[in-house]
Amino acid sequence: MPPPTTSATLPAARVAGAGSAVLRGLLAGAPQTGTVVHAGEHAVYARFPVGVVGVVARSAVHVPAAIATTLLRLPPVAVGAPARIGGGTLDAGPLSVGVDRLVATDAPPLPDPAAAAALLAPALPDLAVVRRQPALRRPRRPRRGRAGGGPRTGRPRGRADARR
Repeated sequence: MPPPTTSATLPAARVAGAGSAVLRGLLAGAPQTGTVVHAGEHAVYARFPVGVVGVVARSAVHVPAAIATTLLRLPPVAVGAPARIGGGTLDAGPLSVGVDRLVATDAPPLPDPAAAAALLAPALPDLAVVRRQPALRRPRRPRRGRAGGGPRTGRPRGRADARR
């Protein structure tokens, strides 16, 4: 594991991260180039030919397609900037992250659909109350073209006026 960074915000070199075995394999595979599609101080996501891969700071939600770091904030990366995976790292701007710790992202398989519905039913809200409510209508907006809501002035324009 690399030595700790000198700053909690700007990494001096490669940053250690936690991710799935799939992400580790993707980073160790053939080099691929992509583009940063989202960049913020807590998450950076880049699109590659194989899909979207993200890097998240420690305060962000760790999703299966992202590499979690211990950084308080990620360094600034521009949307549209080039990104690269390969050689065991994801590189985007000043950010270089690897998967050094594996985390399980697998969900247990659900039984057949009828059994799964029975297991999930207690966790679902009772929607009968919502279904019994009358449909809500959107309020009507005033028609455009009437100044102050008064009667129209001038003669109405029709097809005959359009030909003139």
